[in-house]
Amino acid sequence: MLDKRGASPAAIATAYAGTAGNDPEKIVEFTRHAIATATNMGQLINTVSSRYRDLLEPMFRSSLDLAAKLSTARKTLAGYLEHLNKHTFPTFIEGMHNPFKSIQPCKEARDAVAKSLSELVTWFNLQKEEALSRTIAVKEIEVKHLDKKCSPAAMSAAFVQALDKDWDDTLSALGKYTEKGRNPRSWVSLALPSPKFSSKT
Repeated sequence: MLDKRGASPAAIATAYAGTAGNDPEKIVEFTRHAIATATNMGQLINTVSSRYRDLLEPMFRSSLDLAAKLSTARKTLAGYLEHLNKHTFPTFIEGMHNPFKSIQPCKEARDAVAKSLSELVTWFNLQKEEALSRTIAVKEIEVKHLDKKCSPAAMSAAFVQALDKDWDDTLSALGKYTEKGRNPRSWVSLALPSPKFSSKT
């Protein structure tokens, strides 16, 4: 059965970019439009030139997974903070066994040890509060770390590094298939450093 759905704006823009010939300005214009209108990871990957799609697709998928982990960590942290505000505990802390409840003094000594037992129970409850505070601190570190890794600066740096390495590998491969001692930079325009990826010279 034929798919009656219309092409997505991203797919249309990518197709236009493909028919724009070698005009860099047109390609950039259509690609930017495609990126702006992409609504899912698949459409975003489709905006990448086929030359680099196999290289960058795993990185896009990894970025998506990392963003999902950040979202989960933030929700978990929000839950811990809600417990803190309500003076309650998550199940793994609430379920901590209070060993002092196992102390069963004889009836003749109950009054004598009542104060000490009460202090022990209070101390244990304070440990639960401390456990929650430390759990929150650990989760805050995790969220901060993931947030940094998900930042545009960190992600773009990883993409640029991958593209630069691919460029260097391309130059190396070109050198292997040229006349011995002849630098491919002297006759292949493709071998010129790419100003699009980084500031490498």
